[in-house]
Amino acid sequence: MQPLPPARTRTVFDAITDFLATQPSAEEILAYFLPEDLQERADYLAEQNGEDLLTPDERKELDEFLKADQVFSLLKLKVNQKLRMQQLQRQQCRCARPVNARGDQTL
Repeated sequence: MQPLPPARTRTVFDAITDFLATQPSAEEILAYFLPEDLQERADYLAEQNGEDLLTPDERKELDEFLKADQVFSLLKLKVNQKLRMQQLQRQQCRCARPVNARGDQTL
């Protein structure tokens, strides 16, 4: 019997899709950060990249972190915009005065 290949390590996209699969609220999405081990790995890769010491595989891994960061930043931006629009709509509803059958505003 041949030995099994090493277990696949958890990627940044694994962490993000696991989180999104929990159906988080808008607030939870905005508060989300990578797990500590992945953030430490991203920091390490960025530091190595700054010193031009990345292997080709590490460069690919760093690229995955950067892609994930772009996608999640865009998601957070859109979620934040949606929350602001909902807040504005609620404020406008509170400010609107009732109108009678003739179309006159009432107090």
